[in-house]
Amino acid sequence: MGDAPCGLGTAGEDFKVKRDAENYFLDKLNQITLYPMKTMACLYDYAHTYKTKNLLFPAGSDFSYKYAEAHLNFLERAMTMLHGKPISLENKPTVQFRFKFSSINTYFKELKLEAKAKKITYPTYEGNDFLPLSVLDNLGDPYYTTGKYSHRPLFK
Repeated sequence: MGDAPCGLGTAGEDFKVKRDAENYFLDKLNQITLYPMKTMACLYDYAHTYKTKNLLFPAGSDFSYKYAEAHLNFLERAMTMLHGKPISLENKPTVQFRFKFSSINTYFKELKLEAKAKKITYPTYEGNDFLPLSVLDNLGDPYYTTGKYSHRPLFK
């Protein structure tokens, strides 16, 4: 499933009643509270899969907004808990994350500005067929995707 990493998403849970959603998100907040270093280490590792400082965290899936208030409350509380706090991780430099809600349009505008400033280039594809697409992961190993039209970008 295309879900935000590090326990910050909903994994497509389809809650039958609002109380189930509230309990689910309360449990997730408790995990972040009990194990903040685990969450921050995960965020650190996730951030290093990007060439830029702007990271995409898709929030939700097909059924995530059935109880939107519970979901947004969780996101706001989790962001508040993790936002701007310097964290020293074992064998890693001190890190600090800043979170904000954004539209996909704003995300790509910021990404484009940062890529231009840092002279980051992205590969382009030229050819007759786009699918299946072969790409390299961060270790240089190839993997294949056919999810061109997928609404779950992290699942590809």
